[in-house]
Amino acid sequence: EDAANQVVNTALDAFGGIDILVNSAGASQGGVFWELSDQVWQDSMDLKVMGTVRMMRAVIPGMIDRKGGRIVNIVGNTGMQPSPRLLPGASANAALLAITRGVAEDLAPHNIVVNALNPGPTRTERWTTLMDRLAESSGRTVADVERDYTEQIPMDRLASPAEMGRLAAFLASEKAANMTGACLTADGGWTKGIG
Repeated sequence: EDAANQVVNTALDAFGGIDILVNSAGASQGGVFWELSDQVWQDSMDLKVMGTVRMMRAVIPGMIDRKGGRIVNIVGNTGMQPSPRLLPGASANAALLAITRGVAEDLAPHNIVVNALNPGPTRTERWTTLMDRLAESSGRTVADVERDYTEQIPMDRLASPAEMGRLAAFLASEKAANMTGACLTADGGWTKGIG
């Protein structure tokens, strides 16, 4: 629980203030809903939700004192389009979207903006590990398992980490003026819905 304050204190010592916070927590375990233990659910909430909450709580007072700041929460599109085998992470992502929206309203008078980035499937080390595990457990090739996902994406491809990085940088910049409480979804058109 003290890790967030330690990170903030280290940044303050090095830079004197914090203008931008990007929260990007790790992945949650997936699986068959009725086979997942309470601990899997708790670990997901602790990592994704509480990690983000603690970091935001640690930087917000300083941003208020400095009369401005930008917070970008990297969430994940399963918060709006849950997958049956990824429900612990989807639940945490939905909570992060609610937190982003609520905190943004509270902080707007202080010139602090809070937005979310919802990446879809992105070719990261986490993605490669997930595909390897799914291929092994199903007796299929990695290419076949990955194809099951990309077929659902209208753009028919995975995103690159660099593409997501550019979008996070946009949300953290003044180019995203007049945006707060927003959720930018970048998933090649995978999420079905109007919002």
